[in-house]
Amino acid sequence: MKLYSTRNRKIETTGLNALIQPLAPDGGLWMFELFPIVNWNEWINKPFKEIVSNVLNVFLSELNEELMTTAINNAYDRFDHPEIINSIFIKHQVVELFYGPSAAFKDVALSLLPELTKIAFNQLSINTLPHILTATSGDTGSAALNGFGAANYAITVFYPEKGISSIQRKQMTCIDYKDAKVYGIQGNFDDAQRVVKNLFKNDLKLQFGSANSINIGRLIPQIAYYFKAYGDAIKNGKIDLGNSLSFSVPSGNFGNAFAGYCAMRLGLPIRHLIIGSNENDVLTNFFNYGIYDANKLFKHTLSPSMDILFSSNLERLLYSFSDTDYVKKIMKNLDVEKKYTISDDLKQRIEQVFKAYSITELEMKNTIKSVYENEGYCLDPHTAVAWASADLYQLENPHQAIAVLSTASPYKFPSTVLDALGYESTVDDFENLDHLNKIIKTPIPVCLDSLKNKKELHTQVLTIDQAEHLYD
Repeated sequence: MKLYSTRNRKIETTGLNALIQPLAPDGGLWMFELFPIVNWNEWINKPFKEIVSNVLNVFLSELNEELMTTAINNAYDRFDHPEIINSIFIKHQVVELFYGPSAAFKDVALSLLPELTKIAFNQLSINTLPHILTATSGDTGSAALNGFGAANYAITVFYPEKGISSIQRKQMTCIDYKDAKVYGIQGNFDDAQRVVKNLFKNDLKLQFGSANSINIGRLIPQIAYYFKAYGDAIKNGKIDLGNSLSFSVPSGNFGNAFAGYCAMRLGLPIRHLIIGSNENDVLTNFFNYGIYDANKLFKHTLSPSMDILFSSNLERLLYSFSDTDYVKKIMKNLDVEKKYTISDDLKQRIEQVFKAYSITELEMKNTIKSVYENEGYCLDPHTAVAWASADLYQLENPHQAIAVLSTASPYKFPSTVLDALGYESTVDDFENLDHLNKIIKTPIPVCLDSLKNKKELHTQVLTIDQAEHLYD
C-alpha cells in the first residue's frame, strides 16, 4: 500500500520505506492511501498474533510473510500473559495491555517495530541499521530500549528530567545494552519530542530512525488489539456480533486513540472513541471546541505519560478528515502561534466519532479508590483517567457497551496508587511497590521487581541545545 505525506499528496512512499524514514521530507507524517473494509468478523475469533498478521498484511503487504511470522513470534513470546492482550469484565470491560517487557501498552508496538524495521532493511538490501531516536513522557523510552536495544540497534532516549515516576526512570537509566544511551532533558516531553524532530530535520545522512508514534510502524500493531478486545466482548456476552463497542482511551500523543480510529475505518463496529485527558487537556478542548491551543500552562501530573501539549498524531486525524493543503496550513499555524482553530464543519464531522473529557487529579484518585472498593480491581493513574471518562460518557450513553484501555500496570506508579487508596506512602517507590503488593495481592511484574537493586548507569541531564547538537 502507498503512503502519502499528510502535508503534500504528491509526496508518496512505500510501507518499507516509511519504516526506515518515519518523517516525510516536508515534515509531514506518513498516512495510508486507503482503508479497505476487512473481514473483521473473522479476525475477532483469531489469537492476537494472527490478528496482528492480518493488520500487517493490509498495510505492509510488501513484507516477506515468513519473516513477518517470525517477527511476530519474536515480539510477543516475551509477554507474560498467554492471551498477550487480556480483558477483565467488571462494570466496564478493561483491556489489559501491560504484559510486555516494560509493563505498559507501548510494548505491543515496540516489541514488534524493531523486527519489522529489520525486515524492511533486509528487503531493501540496506546493510546499516538506523540509530533510533526516541522522546518519552515515561513509558515509550523503556519499551523502545527493551525492543530496539535487545535487537542490537543503537538507540538514544530523551526523557523529561522531572515529572516521571522513579520506577519509570530506572526502567531506562538501568539499561545495560552496548549501544543504548539515555539522557534527561531540562524540559518537558514536548521539548524532548522537539529535539527528536529537529535531529530528524537535520539528518542529511538519513542515519536516524524513530520509535515514537510519528513512525507509522508504531501505529499499525496497535490497531490489532481493538479487534481482540471486540472479540473478547462477544465471547463474554457483553455485546452481540455486529453491535457497537465504544473505547475509552487515556490520551496524550494520540497514537493509541488514532489506532482505534483506523480499526473503525477498517470496519470494526466502534460507536465512539472516548478521549480521556488529564489536566493537560489540549485534546479535550480540541474535540469539544475545535480549538487546539498549546500555549496553555504545562502541568506535571500524576499520570505523566499523558503530560503532553503537542499531540503529533492529531495531524493524521486532520488529514483523514480533510486534505493536505488544509493540514499544511493548520500545522504552519501550530508552528508559528502554537494554536489553531478548525472549521465548524470539520469539528462536527470529527465529533461524530470522538467524545472527550478532562479528568482532574482528585477525580483520578477518587476513581482508583472507588473502582478498587466496588470492583476489587486496581487501576494505574492513566487507566483511571480513561475509566472516569468512560463513566462521564456513560451518563450520556447509558446503554452503550464500553471498553477501557488499561495502558500500564498499577505497580509502575505505586506511590500514587497507595495515596489514592488511602494508604501512607514513602519517598521510596520500591518500598511502596511491596506495600501495594500486600494490599492488592496481584503479582508484581518481574521487570519492575528486578529493578530494586540495579544501578543507574545513565545519569546525564542535557539542556535542549546540548541535546539538539548531540550528534553534530
